Amino acid sequence: MLTKTKLFRLAGYLILAFMFINLSACSNQPSTPLKTAMVTWPGYEPVVLAKDMGFVAENLVINRVISSNDVVNALKSDLIDIAFLTLDEVLTLESKTKESLKILAITDISNGADALLAQPYIKTIGDLKGKKVAMEKTSIASYMLASALESDSEISIDDISISYLGSEKHFEIFQSKAVDAVVTFEPTKSMLLNQGAINLLDSSAIKNEIIDLIVIKEKTLKRNPQKVKDFMQGWFKTIDYIKANNGEAIKKLANYENISIDLYNNATLGLEILTLEDNKHLVCGPSAPITHSISKVQSFLESRKKIEAADIDIERLLSNTICQ
Repeated sequence: MLTKTKLFRLAGYLILAFMFINLSACSNQPSTPLKTAMVTWPGYEPVVLAKDMGFVAENLVINRVISSNDVVNALKSDLIDIAFLTLDEVLTLESKTKESLKILAITDISNGADALLAQPYIKTIGDLKGKKVAMEKTSIASYMLASALESDSEISIDDISISYLGSEKHFEIFQSKAVDAVVTFEPTKSMLLNQGAINLLDSSAIKNEIIDLIVIKEKTLKRNPQKVKDFMQGWFKTIDYIKANNGEAIKKLANYENISIDLYNNATLGLEILTLEDNKHLVCGPSAPITHSISKVQSFLESRKKIEAADIDIERLLSNTICQ
């Protein structure tokens, strides 16, 4: 028997499927286009610029969605080919799907772009005891909050009240003072700091642990090796273009997110956008450095019962597409 919750969930999947299928049908190109999906995040915007600049296939389909859960569901259901996701999301999906995933590249490393922000009357982590914290219902938000609470032995997760809200509601709920703190990310972080929020802890304190990735199913990569290789070449050509033509590129990138140039610049201060050479250093070769970050996040997810212990082959997770 279908409950109301199941009906709503089914309706959501149907709407999501229709949206992706409809966008794909809009392309009148003779060859089947690669389809991607992303949430609004500075580290993902280069893919939009890549298409505008002609650095990737003209018929590339880019789906911008509100929640990363939509991206996960689209990849899981084969509605898209390439996904932009955080490391924890990739590990969680890999542990729950029967189909192997492949990490193509690291888009960026958060070095301050994710944060736990508080109202001005909250001065320390300990002051959150008995307070309400808003956050997305994602592993990365839980990871940020857990990292903050670990810095003060006098407070635990049981001492606070959590309100789960989508990121698009973080600014409004914080401004209304309906919550005492929020776990959020750029550009909302900079917007709230400009309004007087207090930065209790950000991702610069947990370097190399909040990582954004470009990921694909292994079966899709095997079917489309040249298309995927061309896509990745276009991605890194765009990163080089941004670094060489920063002022011109930032105007376009800020416009994609409908924010000012200054706000976009502030938003990317805590973000390390990685080049091809950066990626080759971190992802390629035996005992690639990224495996250490993967192991740490994997251990956290296992401790929170988000994934089963020893359920992921880290070495197999890494694609050599950019290493060749």
